[in-house]
Amino acid sequence: MLRQSSKGWLGTFLLSTAAVTLIAAGSVSASRSRVATRSQLASLPTLPTIQAGGKVAHARPRRLAHATTSLYEHSVRRRVLRRQGCRAAKHGVSGIVILDFGQPAYNGHTYGTFLFSGRFAGNRAITRALLAYAHGYVHCLRRASHAHLTLSRGTSNFHPQVPSAYNAGHRWARETRKLAWPGA
Repeated sequence: MLRQSSKGWLGTFLLSTAAVTLIAAGSVSASRSRVATRSQLASLPTLPTIQAGGKVAHARPRRLAHATTSLYEHSVRRRVLRRQGCRAAKHGVSGIVILDFGQPAYNGHTYGTFLFSGRFAGNRAITRALLAYAHGYVHCLRRASHAHLTLSRGTSNFHPQVPSAYNAGHRWARETRKLAWPGA
């Protein structure tokens, strides 16, 4: 005689709840991105969503995020990053751009990263470089363009060279906030 245990039912329930949560988070994320065209929406599979009363409905996401190329940075020289931003604007790059500044590091008195060139760059220098990229992008953007940019400050988790990962992350986050809200 087959019998279903309560542990099996509970596991199924928890797994279903986690799946619904992930779908809801994805829907919220998709709704905050760029608006998609009808032809783009027609080619997408439908996503299940939960409505009131527990009914499952299939809805297409309203917005899509554009993928762009991530850049592995070898320098934090503002002139170099300004040129990169200008080049991106001239090529019509629109969407999320991640500038990856390499491996987290500490040079004895400040946190930052080891760039892909092997040189150390402090967090403040990285923030100034990101601002230079943004200024270059805006300066070279065509006036009639509807392009937009979400600039992301990137690093890796490959073998961090820091005495405290917590302190490194805290300082990285503080500089990221300064980029998002200049003057903070």
